[in-house]
Amino acid sequence: MIPEYLCLFSNSGPVKVTVRFSAKRDKHRSMRAHAMHWRELDQLINPETGGLYCCIFLDEHECLIKKYEIDPGANSLTIVIAETDLP
Repeated sequence: MIPEYLCLFSNSGPVKVTVRFSAKRDKHRSMRAHAMHWRELDQLINPETGGLYCCIFLDEHECLIKKYEIDPGANSLTIVIAETDLP
């Protein structure tokens, strides 16, 4: 099951979670930032495979995850989205 970004994390805690779009044609897109605790990183693990999720739903649209950027010094997690076919 592919998770919905808005439902992944508690939206409380010191870690800022953001979504960034990597493709030039998607640069105008934005998603609301969320918050989490570092212990919530396990929400990014697919229980069926044991690996990190490769896709995520953004407002009910399936999007491919290009990479995750974790910055402990800045207390931030950025989910980088590959090129999309979002309307």
